[in-house]
Amino acid sequence: MLKKIIISSVIITGLAMLIYGAEDKPKDAPPEKPWVEYPMTYSADWKVIKDITTINPQLVDMTNNKIPLPNLKAKDKKGFRCSAGPKSVTLDVDGDNKLEKELKDKENFVEFKVDYDDGTPVVPYMLRVWQKSVRRIVKEEVATWAFQRACFMQGKTPLGDFILIDDNNNGYYDDLGEDAIIIGSGASRQVELLSKLISIKGKFYECKTHYTGNKLSLKEYQGQIGKIDMVKGFNFPNQKIENAVIAGDDNVYFNIPLQAKYFVLPVGEYSLYSAVISKGKFKVIGNSGSKVKVEESDPKSDKEKNKPVLFVWGAPFKFVPEPICEKGGVLVNIIPPATYVAPKREDKPLDCPFVKIKLPKILGCKDEEYVTNEIVKDDNGQPTETMADVTINKITIEIVDKAVKKEPKPLNKIGYPLVDAWIQVDMSGLVQKSIPWWEKYQCPMYDFRGTVIIRMTTKSNLFGELKYEGELEITDK
Repeated sequence: MLKKIIISSVIITGLAMLIYGAEDKPKDAPPEKPWVEYPMTYSADWKVIKDITTINPQLVDMTNNKIPLPNLKAKDKKGFRCSAGPKSVTLDVDGDNKLEKELKDKENFVEFKVDYDDGTPVVPYMLRVWQKSVRRIVKEEVATWAFQRACFMQGKTPLGDFILIDDNNNGYYDDLGEDAIIIGSGASRQVELLSKLISIKGKFYECKTHYTGNKLSLKEYQGQIGKIDMVKGFNFPNQKIENAVIAGDDNVYFNIPLQAKYFVLPVGEYSLYSAVISKGKFKVIGNSGSKVKVEESDPKSDKEKNKPVLFVWGAPFKFVPEPICEKGGVLVNIIPPATYVAPKREDKPLDCPFVKIKLPKILGCKDEEYVTNEIVKDDNGQPTETMADVTINKITIEIVDKAVKKEPKPLNKIGYPLVDAWIQVDMSGLVQKSIPWWEKYQCPMYDFRGTVIIRMTTKSNLFGELKYEGELEITDK
């Protein structure tokens, strides 16, 4: 009798737990969707990958004698040895630390044997190695060599075709926000950054990849969704957005299709990651600190509550030069800087404190940075640093003593030609005809110690009149 009572008690307790659990979970809650795994296979078909324009492909100059692909045989475990010479490059392709393959052609495709540290079998990895540029130093031509991934992983699923691209060239296919995932094929192909969430034909899926790229796993997303509008809030007259990528919390990235009035996406906080505008002329680098919150959209609610979140960016623009005080520097005399093809140049080292200013940045209202996407080169064929608007040809810099309240005398205009030549920096389209430009602005502070006010102005065809004013402490430290 006692045994029956105990058994009955256990059954009643179990039923109570089941009832409690059922009440704890909503009856209409959808069942958890499972992960579905798909195999991916290796391909080195350059004709396929060269026609895919990914969002953030990395091109690497071969300057540090290492190609950072996984290689367990390497003594320092940092990759495969390489050595770039004036007219050729030699490589270790099998990981034995010996340079056995020499390349002389301007474009080469080289297969490496990649070895992961978890016992995964050695797999192939194709790199494109090419002669990026050639310049003449005295009477000898010197070549710069570069490399980039020339292989990918591909697979077919019921949701369409997929391609994984190792866009940062490190041999791993799971770097969120750096590698690329291509969804679909042909005209409907989507190019995305590798993300924890992806959009496929209007639905969202959780996504993960094996670092070797041989597996792609997907699970249908069951969270809430909202709307965002990236186009209406873009304030930059006469400039058109070509593409825009936003980043959410926890490695979520979406390449926003700009044809529609708004984009539906999972709820959360999002910031601009990158954008391309004006037919590829400018690239915009986003700022993760400026976020908008996308909340759930309810089709049944009134129109005001169901509006997409407006992402505001673009104008008003800011001019950010980031001046510093540093002891010691070089005074450069170039007279006149914009008239002669080969201006006279004199360098004079000084040991006093200097006001130094790097190439100024142009930022938008969300602190997004605008940079030129045009490749501007010096006479030696080397890319040189430029501002977003290459039509800027003059920046006025004035440094004054903060303590002088009335009509302060500019400290960088003292009647000494070497100094005064720098008060108005003529940019010549930001590229000097015979030397790389912009050179860092450097103004010596001979006897002055204290706080200065730095004022900078310029006029831009694209960004309008830009001004900066900031304070800087001049010390001997």
